[in-house]
Amino acid sequence: MQRKIFKFKIISKEGHCTLSLDYTNLTNEIIRPITARLIKIEPNEKCKLLFVGKEDCRLTLEDVYNLSSLFQSVIGSALVWDIIGDYLHTDDSQELDGYLIINSDLIN
Repeated sequence: MQRKIFKFKIISKEGHCTLSLDYTNLTNEIIRPITARLIKIEPNEKCKLLFVGKEDCRLTLEDVYNLSSLFQSVIGSALVWDIIGDYLHTDDSQELDGYLIINSDLIN
């Protein structure tokens, strides 16, 4: 099986970091401890999961649904997701597959 590694930029009030997920071996049990160290979410805080859907995008629609479900199960908070046409910041890595924005008031 070919390895699929997806990269997400996590943006929050505290700053940002990049999370690489090995989709081949990805389960809730694996991602929960990783995100517990990287993501601090207050109760009822809203989050946005944005997938970069450029023409050469490596994500399939099945990947989008599966990753959205996985993030929702880990976050346990209000999560909305969408597919955007380009990167939010011009200096972001071209290998980035998406963004997890904690507190959706940060970016409209």
